[in-house]
Amino acid sequence: MASSSPTWNTFEILCPELSFSIYYTSHQKSHARSIFGEACKLLTSFVHRDINVLRFWGNISDGIYSVLTSTMTENEILSRLTQEPTYTGATKLAEMIARIIIYIPHPDENISKGRFDFDMEHASTYPENDTSIIIYIHPNVFDLNMIKTGNS
Repeated sequence: MASSSPTWNTFEILCPELSFSIYYTSHQKSHARSIFGEACKLLTSFVHRDINVLRFWGNISDGIYSVLTSTMTENEILSRLTQEPTYTGATKLAEMIARIIIYIPHPDENISKGRFDFDMEHASTYPENDTSIIIYIHPNVFDLNMIKTGNS
């Protein structure tokens, strides 16, 4: 699973665990991992360009919503959201990221409609035994033909 440092100065986002249906070949899995790796690099680059992204998430983890009111101005709300989060917020965020597993089901796989519906969804989340958060991603998000053939 992914792990992250619990301090804001050194906070890192490492890619979540990526898991596949058994119906995919090792070549198809490798190709999809490559595409996913590029997406993780893009996310990391985005987060590191603006520390406020981490501050927003950290403050949300700290429960910032409980101190925001409808009478606050937009500047007051932004000021609260971008203040330096506590160590607890960093720890909570790191723990949440570490619990994520991304699963790419195969169209031939029989998945419970309560978890993922190939006809209706591109992605969905599902808590797993209070230990993990599984994010199901429709393979079409990665271009199903590309994953099937391994060609770019």
